[in-house]
Amino acid sequence: MRPIYSQHARDRMDEYGISEAEVERALARPFRTDVSRATGYTIFFGRPKGRTIRVVVVPGSSPPFIVTVMENS
Repeated sequence: MRPIYSQHARDRMDEYGISEAEVERALARPFRTDVSRATGYTIFFGRPKGRTIRVVVVPGSSPPFIVTVMENS
């Protein structure tokens, strides 16, 4: 199921040069997941193309609703 992207997520993807394919790989094969204590959002950590990215998703959303995406520095 293809995720839905917020405008903020799309803006950050443009800023960091992260593609939809990279986000979807991180969701499908994360090396780590976490839950934000502040928001309760689920955070998926992936390593597409050798860099670490974080994908923040509303928990329980189907299809996944992507709140934001960023490169983990």
